[in-house]
Amino acid sequence: MMCVVAAATDMGNPGFWAWCQDVGGKYVGSVVGWGNMWGNFGAAIAPEIFIFIKSKYPDDLMAGWSAVFYVCALVQVVGALAALGIDATHPLKMEKD
Repeated sequence: MMCVVAAATDMGNPGFWAWCQDVGGKYVGSVVGWGNMWGNFGAAIAPEIFIFIKSKYPDDLMAGWSAVFYVCALVQVVGALAALGIDATHPLKMEKD
């Protein structure tokens, strides 16, 4: 299942790079770097958050993992909804002709 998730995540990479290029224009490196930084912060704190969530269900292992899954799903839905509000046709800074 981890391979399936990794493959599905990698399938979204071309769209992510295209979005960064559309929004960032000549500042694409800054846009990608900013997104990468926050992704790495999230990856660094996720294990601690998972442990905290699972600790709320000491007697039921499956309930703890289910809660972790639902929190992850909620974060993905919030991120997807937030992305809908971004118009990639408007770059961060207009380039001078």
